[in-house]
Amino acid sequence: EKYVSLSPYQYGANNPVNNIDVNGDSIWYTRNGDIVTMYVTAKIFNNSSDNINMARAAKDIVSDIKSTYEGKFEWSDNKTYNLKVDMDLKVATSMKDVENSDHLFVLADSDSKGARGATSMLGGKVMTLASSDFANNNWLSNNLSYNKTFTATHEFGHAIGLSHSQNPFNIMKQGGVVHNSNSNQRVIMLQQQNNLNKGSNYLEYMGRKIPYPYIHY
Repeated sequence: EKYVSLSPYQYGANNPVNNIDVNGDSIWYTRNGDIVTMYVTAKIFNNSSDNINMARAAKDIVSDIKSTYEGKFEWSDNKTYNLKVDMDLKVATSMKDVENSDHLFVLADSDSKGARGATSMLGGKVMTLASSDFANNNWLSNNLSYNKTFTATHEFGHAIGLSHSQNPFNIMKQGGVVHNSNSNQRVIMLQQQNNLNKGSNYLEYMGRKIPYPYIHY
C-alpha cells in the first residue's frame, strides 16, 4: 500500500520526481517540502438523456474541487502544510473510455428520490450526479446558464474519505450550499489515503460495461 508519511525521513513517495502511481490508483498523494499534492485521475460520463456540455462540466467540477479542498493544515508534527489538488478529469464518450482504475463521475437522469448525488461507497470510485445540475450543450445554456457543482464536490468528498458534517458552512453538510472545507478535514483526507480507490467503477450487464451502482449517503 502507498502512504505518504509527512515524516522528513520518508523516502520515495515524498519525492515529486517519483510521483509514479505504482499501484494503479487514481487518487494518491506526494509531498515536496511543505506542499502536499493530491493527484486525481478521473473520467466524467454522461449516462443521462440530456445533451450536456461535458467539457464545460468537467472544467467546472475541477475548478470547484480545487477551490474547495485546497488549503493549509497542521499535522501531528506541529508543522503547517499546504494541500494542493492536481486533477485530470477527461470526458468519456462511452464506458469503453473508462480505465478500471479511474474515478468516475456519472451524470444520470434523476430518480425522483430527492438526493441529487450518491457515491458507490465511502472511499469508492463512482460518483453519480443529477444531470439537471449541468447545462445543456446549446447556445442558450452555454451563454445564459451555469453548472451547479456543489453535489459533485460533496460526493467527491466521500470518495476521498470524508463523512457528513453538521456545519452548515461546510461542503460535507448534506443539502448544504457552501463550498468550503476546513483544516481538520484535510488532515482526515491524509489519514484516509489507504482507504481510497475502493471497489470497481463498473459492472458487466448483458455483455457491456455500465457504471457501478450507487448508494445514498
